[in-house]
Amino acid sequence: MAPIQIILLIMTVTFASPELALGGTQRALESPWLLVLSVLGSYVSIVLIVGQRANAATRLLLNTTADANPIMFRIERLLSRARWATIALTAFFIYGLGWGVLVDHALSQRPVLGKVPMADHLFMLLPPLLAWVWMWVFLYRVERAVHDRSVPYRLAQHLPVHEMPTLGQYVLLQVRHNFYMLVPVVFATMLDRLLREVIGWYAPQYAGYAAVVSVVAMLVIVPMLIVAMWSTEPLVGDLRDRLAALARTYRIGYRKILIWRTHSHMTNAAILGYLPFARYFLLTDALLETLSDRQIEAVFAHEVGHGKKRHIWWYAASVIGWMMLAIAALGVVERLVPPQLPDWLGGVKFEQAASLALLALMAIFMGLIFPLISRRFEHQADWFAAQHMAKEAATEPLANLAPQVITIDQYTTGAHLVASTNPLAAGAEVFISALDRIVELSHRSRSRKGLMHPSINQRMDLLRRLADDEAARKKFDRMQLRVRLFIAVVFLAGAAGVVWQMLPQTQP
Repeated sequence: MAPIQIILLIMTVTFASPELALGGTQRALESPWLLVLSVLGSYVSIVLIVGQRANAATRLLLNTTADANPIMFRIERLLSRARWATIALTAFFIYGLGWGVLVDHALSQRPVLGKVPMADHLFMLLPPLLAWVWMWVFLYRVERAVHDRSVPYRLAQHLPVHEMPTLGQYVLLQVRHNFYMLVPVVFATMLDRLLREVIGWYAPQYAGYAAVVSVVAMLVIVPMLIVAMWSTEPLVGDLRDRLAALARTYRIGYRKILIWRTHSHMTNAAILGYLPFARYFLLTDALLETLSDRQIEAVFAHEVGHGKKRHIWWYAASVIGWMMLAIAALGVVERLVPPQLPDWLGGVKFEQAASLALLALMAIFMGLIFPLISRRFEHQADWFAAQHMAKEAATEPLANLAPQVITIDQYTTGAHLVASTNPLAAGAEVFISALDRIVELSHRSRSRKGLMHPSINQRMDLLRRLADDEAARKKFDRMQLRVRLFIAVVFLAGAAGVVWQMLPQTQP
């Protein structure tokens, strides 16, 4: 969830300029220390609330008779709401109280800092980001209690038991894995400015294309930057060969399959990169230690499913399409709005209102619409993994299918194959067993959905329905088609709107 919230936070700050401070410019310069205390006090209050709730949750988790799932559900919900609150506060301080104006004024008084590219944006980002870091400091005790509760289960399952990362390691881990979106933004912005200078020197008429070149370069280079920023190393051995063969089967090009080092704290996998020569598959150390080879193959097939179904390109098309549609809609409004608008809104210019409206529309998309798209694509990747594992189940000898007695080791490692007459059910159960083992070790809520992912229960239930019901599979395919049609319509409408807006306005 945090990366999406980081994107919204970056957009909130990026849109900031002295012209967008609605009535707060003069007050910000007249009472700078009052504004500074208000900003710091608000973020500190949120952090203290999180700290108090985290301490209470830790005490409950230390009582081993208490159910950990509802406790973690409340903590995860609290953290999500606290991050949303910091974003809302940042927008209020910048656009309502002139926080950006004060930062710009302060930097203008210091020639060295004032010349640093994006210094104003980085200073405005600093308070909310520090608030998030301090929340993770409080969360550390909760995570340590969860870690201690998982030790008996790990020992019973003959799994390795590692010490909890130190506080410094844990916070650094969270910073690297949640703030990584800052890297592409800074990279693209700096490259755009450099290219504009270079192109503007030789061919000023083409300087506007610097942004396009920057975005293309970002698509290629940023995955490499992220892999370098995270602690990774190549996966080797028989498992790597097995996963590479899986990727070849579905013609998914990539550069490397990497072990994602997290101090054995995170059980996760990911696919990074739009282009094959800059695409990486990542499997965390905890995932490799916790799951059986069969389950790892199922999780890897889920990531291959994202690549095979081109989800990352559909994600990009949805974001770009919505932004173009919003810009085009505001352009239509600008042509229709009479010149008396400043009088209607008490001196607010149309450019101010339009910029704030664009920010609000993007916040609606990133907070509501994009998560719906993401959850549906996650379901499709789950089903892709189940179908792949079904092919393996279909080749198993009947003697190995649906044993009358299933041991706990067979179930937790996905070694059992159920429903001998239905390979789809067998394939689905392998992936389900991986989800089940991950959530059991992490003590996360099975019923709480994330901003980008459905809940574990929703994922398990849908896979079982799809495996057993052909009508459900047809309905699922129609839903996936509707999602893509929606993205295509938004993108094409946005592109048409932008082109129309660029046409010369005819005079009545």
